[in-house]
Amino acid sequence: MNPILESLLLSAASYPNINQQRREETFRHGQHPEVALLCCSDSRVIPEEIFNASIGDLFVIRTAGNTLGPNEEASFGYAYHHLHIKTFIVLGHTHCGAVSSALHQDKGALFETIRHHIGKEKDPIQASNRNALAVQEQLQRKFPHAEVFALSYDNETGIVSPLSF
Repeated sequence: MNPILESLLLSAASYPNINQQRREETFRHGQHPEVALLCCSDSRVIPEEIFNASIGDLFVIRTAGNTLGPNEEASFGYAYHHLHIKTFIVLGHTHCGAVSSALHQDKGALFETIRHHIGKEKDPIQASNRNALAVQEQLQRKFPHAEVFALSYDNETGIVSPLSF
């Protein structure tokens, strides 16, 4: 067996004992998160850890560079219409590889989207913030009755800060 897969499976074997009561509750009564959150796929950005959230607390959507494409938008639609979530968060972060790649003019639709969001910004932190704010604006237009917030997570310090235009 692949050693990485084996390690993941061993870790997963001990996971069921964590918060068993909450797991059973969300299984029996369904999920009722109050927040839908879009964050980067970066392995250092773990929203459940960042916000001290448990099973069923967050509806998390992940994509490189916390960008909003058709699938992510449809996921927010599901969260809004079926789970009745009215609070959306876009969580940008420092040291984002997708934003850095966009700044370095890497090719691809993802990087083009990010470049469109950041305009002429060259500072990586400010570019990440502008990207999150642009996605916040997109979501607010698509879901005008939801509250949409943009936040920035500092990978080095662990501090989360609100962003605004």
